[in-house]
Amino acid sequence: MATFDMVMVNTLGLNPKAQQNPDGQEFMHHFERVLEMGMRRMFNIHLHSDFIYRLSGLKAQTKFSANYLMNASKNSLNIIRNRRAKEIGNLRTSEKVGSADILKKNEPIKDLDQGVVIPKVVDEAPAKSFAELLMENPNYSEEDDIELISQMITIIGAGQDTTKSSNMATLILLALHPDVQDKVQEELDLILGPDPNSCPSYEDLGKLDYLEMVIKESLRLQDFFYLGLLLRTVSTVTLETDESYQQELKSSCRYTLYSV
Repeated sequence: MATFDMVMVNTLGLNPKAQQNPDGQEFMHHFERVLEMGMRRMFNIHLHSDFIYRLSGLKAQTKFSANYLMNASKNSLNIIRNRRAKEIGNLRTSEKVGSADILKKNEPIKDLDQGVVIPKVVDEAPAKSFAELLMENPNYSEEDDIELISQMITIIGAGQDTTKSSNMATLILLALHPDVQDKVQEELDLILGPDPNSCPSYEDLGKLDYLEMVIKESLRLQDFFYLGLLLRTVSTVTLETDESYQQELKSSCRYTLYSV
């Protein structure tokens, strides 16, 4: 859930605080549900038939979860649009999800057609998000909302999985190397101070050079972005840089399942 909050802040500029707010957890539940239904149909040859797929009830479940994601994303766009309108002193009523009064109260909104409760937004990020930068394009119009919503859902889902995996691997490697962990902690104390509740600014993040190197090294050592199988060792190459140093590198062939 912490990863979901991070991705939402950077993508939409909205912090659902999913660890405390069950509505944010509901969004991820429906996203994972759509993926699960898609995988079940992919690997079950009987479900390839639209008739059987519809009778199984999986199509209705997938449609319900997909509609939830679309409505939640529409609500987020309207909140961003109203926030931008406030900044320029021209607040206008949202026409797609509900009245501006509901949006201002930050309450969950119920879509009567689908029976879906759209998550409320608890907090907003001060910096401009990916969605806001796109909406500031002079060629952008409300007709582009559907395309933007589709991209948002894709980015949130992909960012959730890869960010979670990279964070997990970095923490594991830090636990395996206490000396590196101590250096990271020393840098954090130096830049952020002793207060554990202090929130780093963008300027502070730019000063965390050692932490950045640790994260990049963990990304280099681990594979997060595709599922692959190591088939066999192809060859062994010996590098000779000088008389006192030699290193053997083993090249291997990796079969990537996504290439099928």
